[in-house]
Amino acid sequence: MIRIGVLGAARIAPKAIIAPVSKRGDCKITAVGCRSREKGLQFTVDNQLIAEVMGYKELCTHPDIDLVYIALPPSAHLQWAGLAMEHGKAVLCEKPAAMGAADAKVISETSLRTGKPFMEAFHYYFHPAFQSFYKDTNRLMNSGMPLIFEGHFSASIPKRSGELRYKPELGGGALMDLGCYPLHAFRQIFGPLDVIDIEADIQGGVDVSLTAHLSGENAAGKIYCNMTEGAERADYLRVSEGAGRASELESFVAPYRGYSLRATQDGEFTERQIGETDTTTYDYQLAHFIEVISGQRPRLTVSDMLDQAKTIEAIYQKAGLR
Repeated sequence: MIRIGVLGAARIAPKAIIAPVSKRGDCKITAVGCRSREKGLQFTVDNQLIAEVMGYKELCTHPDIDLVYIALPPSAHLQWAGLAMEHGKAVLCEKPAAMGAADAKVISETSLRTGKPFMEAFHYYFHPAFQSFYKDTNRLMNSGMPLIFEGHFSASIPKRSGELRYKPELGGGALMDLGCYPLHAFRQIFGPLDVIDIEADIQGGVDVSLTAHLSGENAAGKIYCNMTEGAERADYLRVSEGAGRASELESFVAPYRGYSLRATQDGEFTERQIGETDTTTYDYQLAHFIEVISGQRPRLTVSDMLDQAKTIEAIYQKAGLR
């Protein structure tokens, strides 16, 4: 039985870890880490958890916890992920895993030195919808033609009091919260991406919307993100080539709510639409990570997390934010 500690009574935790754990018989949530004991106790009540409430340090060093799920602001990831791994815990950390490349390097080195798995929680990646899109785009790549890619993730995030997405010191920004998804997806497909140009709306030290023009081996394109209040939700990935062939995945971030996978090849258009399903991206993600911890899959590499942080940093440097 894998014993899980939830670090941070965050809004993402119920769907990202509590619900997936409740569907399994090989793991359980045994502790919740919170700065306020009162808030932590209320969190356990609200989520019907039989779990001990403790402070961050106690949870990360507790001998009876095997896996720590971190749902804190990005600015806190380095400290607590490092402490957890130093004390023998595997770590599943909400994205983005690091404030920048320097923090990512320390996390990576700690994981390698301690032998404890660390995974940045890009849950979309493990869903069959993205895996199908990945295979489709690989077929396009095999043609040898230059490819064009475009990725979009926008969602309205009102600027309320305490909203971390508008606080640069906590790791806020549209790219950190939203644009990191299409960036991550295209890095999986094309490998390293160079930053060509940036267009950004910067307010209060954070990017509220951003377009990054990128290039990779035999591919070029852009990602776009927008978190301004009232922004219409949109998330899709598209890859095309000059011969009229293309692949597009609509609703790639949360495909379990329903998604569309479209392809055009040799003038023929096909579309596969899948409605809402009970198995979420978070279910697939937890299943993958538990298989890693249990030795059923090869040990995870942390190089992807490090490369992601380096690319985000390069984008922000181009935008004048680093």
